[in-house]
Amino acid sequence: MPLSSSSDCATPIAIWAISMPFGTPASLVTDAERILKKVGALRSLCVRLPHLETPAETLLLNRFDALASGPDRLTENDRDAVVVGWRRSWRTAETETVRRMAPRMDGNMVARDRSLAMLWVAATAPGWDTVQHSIWRCATCEADPRVALDVRQQTESPARPVSLLIVTLAPPFVTARRRSRAASATSNPRDAVRRFIEDALGAPWTALGDAGVFLLHAVKCAIVRNHHGSQNPPARTVDRCAPQHLASELNVIKPFVVVTMGLMAYRALVRALETSSSPLHPPARLPLTEPPVVASTDGVLVDQASHSFRLFVSPFIRTPRFRRVAAAILTRAASAAGIRSDA
Repeated sequence: MPLSSSSDCATPIAIWAISMPFGTPASLVTDAERILKKVGALRSLCVRLPHLETPAETLLLNRFDALASGPDRLTENDRDAVVVGWRRSWRTAETETVRRMAPRMDGNMVARDRSLAMLWVAATAPGWDTVQHSIWRCATCEADPRVALDVRQQTESPARPVSLLIVTLAPPFVTARRRSRAASATSNPRDAVRRFIEDALGAPWTALGDAGVFLLHAVKCAIVRNHHGSQNPPARTVDRCAPQHLASELNVIKPFVVVTMGLMAYRALVRALETSSSPLHPPARLPLTEPPVVASTDGVLVDQASHSFRLFVSPFIRTPRFRRVAAAILTRAASAAGIRSDA
């Protein structure tokens, strides 16, 4: 029986006895079954065999190991070494290496390379799904009458490294009889925040996502309006929610640039960073209630133990004036993230 070889394992081109009409001699069927068993055993053996490096791979892996231990940004010249190194990391179940190195690379470079993109998504998706399941099951705010527990964020895993993360306030409130996924900027084409972002950056939502734009909420459940009609999340709610959930999301995606829209979104980011810091690396010195004034186009560098990013602080889009200010800040942040105004 002829076999064809691939880079992973030998597989049969065809087992013609399978396609024989009814009435095929029993001996032929038995032979086909025997061959299938042998091929199955061969495949199992191939899975267990260690990967043997070629001389070229060895050179690239040596370069990758040097790159992995350094803090510098990675460029197109490093791409081949990173591809080979990430494949090894995936084979050896060291996906944290992929997640740790991704923020040091241009997200567009990863997105353009099918191998890098697939490895990044594969390394990120399980951790992201764990965080989203935790959000769905959370009962921390059961006693808070302002929190609509039945309307929750459930955001799909990003399909590429996040170049620009936008943190807004909360999912929009609607009356719900059972727990449901919030229809927010991430899922509703008519959402006001989504339309504002599309207008400010001059591109449709799908194109922005392909370019590395991603959106999360400061708190994960919708907020019931107060007597003033405001759905702004209370500080107490932010302080409970962000250290659990936003902190976990940031740890998975490690964005390159972050924009907070609204004071409570900024507060949520500060609380999340406090949780994710380590005793050996204190949290970034961001004041809780007074956001830094970003006078330069480069934003504020936030240096964390796990990764660093540029922060831009924007008002929420409640008034025409705030919309103009927010649009200018968002455009500057997109430029810092390497995203063109037309995506």
